[in-house]
Amino acid sequence: MTDLLSRHFAEVQDAVRRARHILLLLDFDGTLTPIVARPELAVLPEEVRGLLRDLHAQQQVQVAVISGRALADLQQRVGLDVIYAGNHGLEIEGQGLHFQGPDLAHSTTALQSVITELLDQLGPIAGALLENKGATLSIHYRSVEESRVPEVVRMVEATCATHADVLEVHHGKMVLEVRPRVQWNKGEAARWILEQVGPADTLVISMGDDRTDEDIFKALPGSISIKVGDGATAARYRVANPAEVQDVLARLVALARHSVLH
Repeated sequence: MTDLLSRHFAEVQDAVRRARHILLLLDFDGTLTPIVARPELAVLPEEVRGLLRDLHAQQQVQVAVISGRALADLQQRVGLDVIYAGNHGLEIEGQGLHFQGPDLAHSTTALQSVITELLDQLGPIAGALLENKGATLSIHYRSVEESRVPEVVRMVEATCATHADVLEVHHGKMVLEVRPRVQWNKGEAARWILEQVGPADTLVISMGDDRTDEDIFKALPGSISIKVGDGATAARYRVANPAEVQDVLARLVALARHSVLH
């Protein structure tokens, strides 16, 4: 059962105090930054960047930002020397790690065909936004008139159905994600990162707000998993919004500054 983190932070603090190694897995949109109308408008608050920098400076802490955004976009927006997992973990770079998702060549060709078709179909629908992220495609409908949202969903699903052998559609918060049909997601990426950087006794702290972050919570059931916002979740704890995420990061930094993490 998921409960408010504020009611259990003493337990989290004790776990952090005991930990010799910590891996912090963080979503970007809706977690480190508030959700905005268009993805290019998202800006990481300087206060949050500073907290991530302070945590990364601790020798036993690894910070990884894992997002649906393209890798280069994510790196540019965060701007720190941490681990980045873009395109839902299909691209991973940083801290000596290099990974590209399996068998993307076939899906990339199909994805370009889908983009061409959807640009034509969705063009007349005000507010529909296609975001080409190379290995994946996002169709944002946050600004679409509510009565036309089902039409957008039908168009995307019908177009992708002709490439169902290599592509699949995932539903997120006011967004449809078209991804390669491969056995890989944020959860698999999180496990891979942990295997590369973390000893067996690593404490994992994960935070995310969207359906895709549920894959992380399920893949690492022993972690301190934190759902941001409302909705059903596999996470152990919940916070309300990115402002509370910032507060959690600040409290972790405070522990570090008092030598608790040494």
